[in-house]
Amino acid sequence: ELGVNAVVEAGAGTGKTTLLTDRILYTLLAGGPKGAGVPIERLVALTFTNKAAGEIKQRLASRLSDILVHKTLADPKRKAEAEERLNDARTRFGLSEEQVQAAAQTAVSGMDRALIGTIHHFAAQVLKRYPLEADVDPGFAVDMGEGFDDLFETEWSLWLSDELGEKAPREAAWLEVLRLAALEDLTQLARDLCRDKVRFEHVGPSPEMKEKARRIVDAFTPLTRITTPPGGSSKIREYLAELKPRLADLSSVLEKPLPIPTERETLLSKAKTWPKAWSDQPGEEEYKRCCELAAATSGLQESLVAKAVAVVLPFARRFRELYRRRGLVSNDGLILGTWSLVLKDRAVREELKGAYDVFLIDEFQDTDPIQGEMLLLLAEKEGRFADSWKKVVFAPGKLFIVGDPKQSIYRFRGADMRAYDGFKDLLKSQGALTCRLRRSFRSHAGIVAPVNAVFSQLMKGEPGLQPEYADIVANSPGEGGAPRTTLVLFHDSSAAKKLKADDAREAEAAWIAERIAKDHAPERPYKDMALLLRKTSSLEIYLQALKEKGIPYAVEADKYFYGAQEILDFTNLLRVLDDPDDRAAAAGLMRSPLLGLTDQEIYDLARAKCLSLDRTPPGSAGSLRLLADLGRMTARLRAFAGREPLDEFVSRVLGETFLLELCAAAYHHEQTAANLGKYRRLARAANESRGATLKEFIAEVVRSMGDDSLKEGESPLADEQFDAVRVLSIHKAKGLEYGTVFVADMGGQTHRGGGGMTTCRVDWGSGRVGLRLEKSQAADLAMAFIEQGEKERDEAEALRLLYVAMTRAKNELYLLGGAAPGSAASFSEFLSRVGAWPRMASDGKKKLLEPLEKFRPHEKLGLGFEVRDLARPVAAGVAPAPPARAEPVLDGRALAAAWSGRFD
Repeated sequence: ELGVNAVVEAGAGTGKTTLLTDRILYTLLAGGPKGAGVPIERLVALTFTNKAAGEIKQRLASRLSDILVHKTLADPKRKAEAEERLNDARTRFGLSEEQVQAAAQTAVSGMDRALIGTIHHFAAQVLKRYPLEADVDPGFAVDMGEGFDDLFETEWSLWLSDELGEKAPREAAWLEVLRLAALEDLTQLARDLCRDKVRFEHVGPSPEMKEKARRIVDAFTPLTRITTPPGGSSKIREYLAELKPRLADLSSVLEKPLPIPTERETLLSKAKTWPKAWSDQPGEEEYKRCCELAAATSGLQESLVAKAVAVVLPFARRFRELYRRRGLVSNDGLILGTWSLVLKDRAVREELKGAYDVFLIDEFQDTDPIQGEMLLLLAEKEGRFADSWKKVVFAPGKLFIVGDPKQSIYRFRGADMRAYDGFKDLLKSQGALTCRLRRSFRSHAGIVAPVNAVFSQLMKGEPGLQPEYADIVANSPGEGGAPRTTLVLFHDSSAAKKLKADDAREAEAAWIAERIAKDHAPERPYKDMALLLRKTSSLEIYLQALKEKGIPYAVEADKYFYGAQEILDFTNLLRVLDDPDDRAAAAGLMRSPLLGLTDQEIYDLARAKCLSLDRTPPGSAGSLRLLADLGRMTARLRAFAGREPLDEFVSRVLGETFLLELCAAAYHHEQTAANLGKYRRLARAANESRGATLKEFIAEVVRSMGDDSLKEGESPLADEQFDAVRVLSIHKAKGLEYGTVFVADMGGQTHRGGGGMTTCRVDWGSGRVGLRLEKSQAADLAMAFIEQGEKERDEAEALRLLYVAMTRAKNELYLLGGAAPGSAASFSEFLSRVGAWPRMASDGKKKLLEPLEKFRPHEKLGLGFEVRDLARPVAAGVAPAPPARAEPVLDGRALAAAWSGRFD
């Protein structure tokens, strides 16, 4: 069906990459208006990550090559597959073998020109093709954030020196805002406004938002007139009195900002519930809306944010122009620039529509709405120029999209189920072919059956929020009749309350390490086992358990990388080499494996004013003598700083100090060595891409350490030969598969998606920008309305995240957590709703956990389960775990002393 547009929804493990690659293959062989094949340079295949794009390219090249040499292939399987594809091309499309091979040869020859990559890569190609029309430097560089940060810090400091100096041009406006707003908030506000994703004309509440607020406030007045019945009304009346001035201020500020007072507003009390005695009274829903609005913002907050925007907006406008003049384009700028160009420039749009015959898009549920709009506009019929994606009339056979809305878990990157549903519905309304891939080639029935049983009950279709669940069909029944999806529940019968979160995690970690050690065998290598975490804040607990068992592991989490102790140690060493007087870095280095000084020794050095590698107390002995030796080494290394390329200098420091070997022995072995190797690669990239100095590189690393907004990226291409347990977040595990999967901390809760506290939100539907001054506890009306639906969308995405976690395993899946279900939107709470986790019940006074001995989830869900009582860790009939194998103990001090002669 190469001549029609198509929407494919593929369940987890159902072979969407194979399908997409085959679609590309047959499009090259027999696609296009004449059925003679689409030239490879006129085909665009886009996916979410460079890794996925590389995999598709590799598969495509292999299939094309196999068709060309199918007669001489030695591998029977490859030979059969190549001949099957060749026969398909002949029988389905009426092509001769010579025609197929000619098309394949042409495609292979043009593979280097293939536009198979990420959406950002495609957008960059478009901007480079039309730089003048897009108003970008023809030689622009894609900035991953370093250029933005450097320019912002420099220009913001200069701006503040003028704005807050002796001759401040807007002194009154700044003083009014600074009465209640922290300078830190204004700095973050300026940073947010400088981002490409923010359109200045959409900052602040829209007329529709103001009208909505007026209706809510107007509905408040009748509530104050309720006089009967009197029962149970005292607290609610007190709260209504508290709401009245707050809503009145909010109503008045819709027309003009209020003057900023010198004192902060009184915090609003916790909302009172609607009295049961008023159950027959109208107004309960209106009361709830008033409470939500008053809790989210106020007249003072709206005024403070508006006036803060007014003082920093001129800087943001100036910054954007300076950024553009430097020839820099951000990732957001690539997409927004291309979208704007395609939407507004008819000549460019028509030329691009004529340049490409087909667009194939992978992971369509993960594209953000602007990316989707851009691609839909390019799939439009030639000669038409819709001014909105909603009015696009598609060219037949121009668009092939593949995705799984059940795996849409990237709201923090802008993915929006409302956009996905809107785009899909538009295609379907114009006759696009729709189909679902349902057969799992990954998991057997022991994994698939519980997944279907759970999610068929939990995942109910709701437009713009949640897709309707579609069952997966297992490819095989699996071995034996025992359940292969197992709940492992932890509790403490000796405790009066439910198990504390950290106690549960420690118990989980010990159980996982014990299970891995028991199951590991030549046919079950470590690398085929994965530990999935919803968040990495408790990662160290699980790593320590693996370390104690001597189990090798590889951590794939960007946020954890910058918090790893070896990275902190090496950064401190570089900081000392850059600045000998950096006392904080020197203290950190003294506690590292390089020296191993005690806190008392460091304290004594500080009192002696010798907290430096260059100043050692006279007559020092033992470990302090090593301090003097290291001081001489750093003095010698400092002579190379700035005289050789950054990456060469970093390699020299690693080699001559032996920090890598010492940290690897002291911390996490192979993972520590891999982290320091990555650090060296970061230095090389900083040197090659922008010629960073040592000071600039250190500043970038320090910024990354403190960047809470640092998000997790695509899974790194780990060395497949490295036999180690993979430890990674669920987001990173998406698209991957392992023989055995452990999903830990099922009771934990986190706002990993679009929810949680943030300082800037852009709503796709309206384009409005909501803002918050976090330290000053002020949010504007736009932020209040944008966030209203976030809690519901957070919970919907959390359920999809659980689906991703439970569909990574091929053979065995373990779900671990405290027996009591977690709070709302936790994985265990989801499962408790369908009887797949013990429930909490109420006896009228307090909540109680249902008796664990009566818990039988396997009877209807196909789940196995194991209960671990920490008060009696070894149950009757269960042999105690074998002792952990002993590891050689390294004496860091002895090693340092043995090498001390190297410094002389």
